[in-house]
Amino acid sequence: MLAFYSWYDFCIDCLIAMKNLEQNKLRLGDWFRSCCICRLATPPICWLCSACWRKLKSFYLSPEDMIREQDGWTHIRLFDWNGENDFFIRLFLNSLKKGGPRYVFNKIILEYVHRIVQKYPIPSEAVLVPAPVRSSDGSSDHAFFLALSFSRLMGSHLFNPLRKYDILKKEGFQKQKTRQERKEIQFHIYQTGQERENSKLCSSVRRSLQKPQKANQISMNKDFFKKKKVIFVDDILTTGATARAAWQALKKPRCFVIFTLAWRSDFLA
Repeated sequence: MLAFYSWYDFCIDCLIAMKNLEQNKLRLGDWFRSCCICRLATPPICWLCSACWRKLKSFYLSPEDMIREQDGWTHIRLFDWNGENDFFIRLFLNSLKKGGPRYVFNKIILEYVHRIVQKYPIPSEAVLVPAPVRSSDGSSDHAFFLALSFSRLMGSHLFNPLRKYDILKKEGFQKQKTRQERKEIQFHIYQTGQERENSKLCSSVRRSLQKPQKANQISMNKDFFKKKKVIFVDDILTTGATARAAWQALKKPRCFVIFTLAWRSDFLA
């Protein structure tokens, strides 16, 4: 199988993993998987084959083009999702939603942060808030892991307090809403005891960059985010409805920045 590859097709992580295979006397054929885009056999360490990684990187925007305005907020994205790359980006983002390995998020966000700091200084006191989870069990999803990668690289605190209204309703939370309001996306700040522990755990990733605050110093009241510089993290921005719902749920913070992997053009929304 290696006959189809040159050593230039493997990153350092792949080569280390292959060395471990040799030491453990494992079969190379059991190690390869299909590229999530073209289905070519590729090491799982890289998720995409080398050709698809190069193609993905060709869609990355320059630092100057990554910044745009959306409803009065600053929106920063790594690439645009448009007619030219529709099929490729669709497959890639869907693969992340279906359980892409964490190192893929780290690899992409490393490039993201490297590019954006050239044009947009990230305030050290900023806090990261991912889009709310999609499931009622509160399990983490791709938006959370994107935010976690940002947190590790930037040294910023990460909080995961947002829930969708329909999820809260299933858990016994009731709220009087008009018919029009029910058509709109609405989030609420919600923390169970376990989620409070998760917030403390997420904040601890700063240890490798600077001395973290004590966990009991990180408390949230109703105006906690209103006075913070909030970075809202999601995979895609289209109409901005999700970001607006988050902004409202967080009590309309004065400084609200949106980080996404992609911006989806209107004609594809």
